[in-house]
Amino acid sequence: MKQLIILVLAIMTPELFAQDHHLEEYPKTQRHGLHLTIATMHTYIPQSTITGKETLVLPSIGFDIDYYFKSRIGLGLHNDLELLIFEVKEEEGMDIEREYPLVLTLDLLYKVNRNTVLFAGPGIEFEQAQDYNLFRMGIEYIACINKTLTFSPIFSYDYRMGAYNTFSFGIGIGFELH
Repeated sequence: MKQLIILVLAIMTPELFAQDHHLEEYPKTQRHGLHLTIATMHTYIPQSTITGKETLVLPSIGFDIDYYFKSRIGLGLHNDLELLIFEVKEEEGMDIEREYPLVLTLDLLYKVNRNTVLFAGPGIEFEQAQDYNLFRMGIEYIACINKTLTFSPIFSYDYRMGAYNTFSFGIGIGFELH
């Protein structure tokens, strides 16, 4: 996990300190501002179920609030609700039941180009029995349908400290507010 974080930071660091001289690539509506996304997703828990080596697939919904300070840099509050009751094993081998956990993350957003966004940041999974801290990384491709409406395939990976890890695939519909 540590190597993956270092790799993402190594890829992003040169661009973060470079001058932003490609502004002509970005339409005026995407330079700064608020972007809201509603997503439907599937969350996968590989090899961590109570029965062993199967993959548990959970339906999830998401609501993301992204704000871009510059054409390429922003912050996002990403919220996901997993829509099932399920059981998994912790790292210590204990079985735990999860009832509709809510995941909230605060992510740094970086636009690699006009459409591709990398995101990473800390978060927490809230659940009635036990909460978990986590770290999320992901990628989103934002396709503009018109001046304010967007369509986005999304992939994310959540590393939970002391518990199970998940990855999610989703489709989002977004709105840019100017």
